[in-house]
Amino acid sequence: MCSRMFAVTVIAVLVFSLFGAPTTFAQEAGVISMNENTSGFLEAGEVEYWSVSASALEQAVIIGHSDDFDIVLTLYHDDIPVASDDDGFGELDAAFITVFTGSLGNYYLAVSAFNSSSSGAYELSMQPGLFYGQHISHTSRNRTNDNYAFYGYEGDQITLLLHSDDFDAVLGLYNRYGQVAVDDNSWVEAGSQTDARIDLVIPANGVYFIDVNSTGTALNGSYLLSIWPTLHQGQVIRGFLPPQGAHVFHIMGQSNTRLYITASSDIQYRMLDLIIYGHGVNDEQTGEYVSLDLTLPYPDHSIEVRASGNSSDSGWYELTVFSLTD
Repeated sequence: MCSRMFAVTVIAVLVFSLFGAPTTFAQEAGVISMNENTSGFLEAGEVEYWSVSASALEQAVIIGHSDDFDIVLTLYHDDIPVASDDDGFGELDAAFITVFTGSLGNYYLAVSAFNSSSSGAYELSMQPGLFYGQHISHTSRNRTNDNYAFYGYEGDQITLLLHSDDFDAVLGLYNRYGQVAVDDNSWVEAGSQTDARIDLVIPANGVYFIDVNSTGTALNGSYLLSIWPTLHQGQVIRGFLPPQGAHVFHIMGQSNTRLYITASSDIQYRMLDLIIYGHGVNDEQTGEYVSLDLTLPYPDHSIEVRASGNSSDSGWYELTVFSLTD
């Protein structure tokens, strides 16, 4: 699932690498910033470069759309391509999730056409990005709403949770067409409580947009937003852990199902903790490559899996779930 998007990104980056990244960038088409939409016009045979404004370790989903041509996006840090996509947003659009890990002021987004003879108008947007298993704590003052984006894969089962002690939470989920991705009763206000929750199975691959809102006239106060996937056999999760960060997942299955779960870091000597606990299962390992073999003790019970970084470093990791037969 997640590995497919990663493979597309790697292939696209290699293509750009083979043809050579520019050692110096042409005059900037403009600047793209978080929570902003912008537009441009691509001439046939040209590539336009946008300077990216972002903070250190900021996560973002970058989206490119055109009604005129098959758009390709490539993100450079200095002269090195670090992320790229052609059709990750479905049809002819492009999208990817990335983390700005290098020195600031040196990120550029290249906009090109899959067919170099194509031209036309295009739109770009950049939203705060979330990874599966992530929890976001944030405080907003006098805002209409807050928006986030994540990349979902068809068939994945996820739960979105919004908790606040300061306001009555309202949670919305949209797909690329601006429609609510689930039915009306997925806007949840839990009686006298202040939390909101959406449970759904992702209907199609693509970017999904989360709307954090309140029943009041403005968004005022602190909240915790979580995106919890239920892992399934054969699934591959790729995510980014900030220093001391942690991602949490759940597993549900029949009793006596045997699973083998692995997690690996992309940075040598960067230690990962893989922790499984709950309902009679408790185990933990630490290392660059860790694995746990477990048998689910009860039917239809949630087991928590936590991938966490136990160092001051940040970096990407990959978690895989295998099923085994005794």
